[in-house]
Amino acid sequence: MEINICPNWVLVKLGVPLRARVHVALLLSALATFAVAPVLIHIPHVCLMKTLLGFPCPGCGVLHSLAAVMRGDLTTGWQANPAGVGLALLLGFQIAARSVAIAWARTDGFVSFVEARLTGGPGFIDGCLAAETDLRRTLMAAISCPKCNTLIERSGYPAWVIIVAICLFPVGLFALLAGRKPTTCGNCRFTWQA
Repeated sequence: MEINICPNWVLVKLGVPLRARVHVALLLSALATFAVAPVLIHIPHVCLMKTLLGFPCPGCGVLHSLAAVMRGDLTTGWQANPAGVGLALLLGFQIAARSVAIAWARTDGFVSFVEARLTGGPGFIDGCLAAETDLRRTLMAAISCPKCNTLIERSGYPAWVIIVAICLFPVGLFALLAGRKPTTCGNCRFTWQA
């Protein structure tokens, strides 16, 4: 997995040789990702998938996970989002491997080969995202009745709300203010807005 946020013109201005540009760009990008992750978790955001479908997207919690791993708290990182742990490992690999490739020109092909094998196709990050999405979908869909504590499935949005939100995006998102359908307990027939 390569995160490259370093523009090529910056590398040219810095006089980085053509052979090393990709490695320097990926090294600087990985370092920048580690540097800004603890700051970015404090910026509020809205998950469109959670708003529309009722459960968070696979990317929700990745920055919190990355920040927790950077503090050495792997348990909290895994609970926030397992993909963040994998991302931290891959960024750590990028920092170490790209530093080696910059220092020794003969290793740059090997570094790129290893990186492609680690991240190409369905890999660790993809597996973490899939497992995390299934777990969140299961947890977010089940809520307990406030009257009898029976575990039931949470009601979703009416179909018209989802259609308006998608077709008239971004103005259509105001349709979500109409709210979800009321949730009714199958055991005691108690109805409430969940």
